[in-house]
Amino acid sequence: MPVFLSSLLQLSLLKKLTPGPVGIITAESLRMNKSFLRSLDYPLSQARIIGMKNKRHFREEVIKENGLIDLEEVKRELLEVIEDLLTTFFTLSIILLECTLSSPYAKAVHEKTKLPVFDYITLVHFI
Repeated sequence: MPVFLSSLLQLSLLKKLTPGPVGIITAESLRMNKSFLRSLDYPLSQARIIGMKNKRHFREEVIKENGLIDLEEVKRELLEVIEDLLTTFFTLSIILLECTLSSPYAKAVHEKTKLPVFDYITLVHFI
């Protein structure tokens, strides 16, 4: 039985869909280095990676698991990170939400960016 644990498995497909860079939103961006992306057959030069770890609520309630997750606060922080991504890398073709907790906000991300948004739900639909 195949097991698909990460939306990052879509990177090889996304590479074929667009020649432009893909914005990747992840929990901890430092973990996504050149060798990690190479294992997914995706060039680091085409990845624009930004993490959620520096957002207070996300860090405390999601990463450290210190309490209850306020879903509206996660959405607010995610959209702040998206704004940072767009400000830093203004030539993106696609957004990939690596963190599974981000998937409920894919529509909000699309509305903010007007870009196609992929996540683990799109991965499941491909399968």
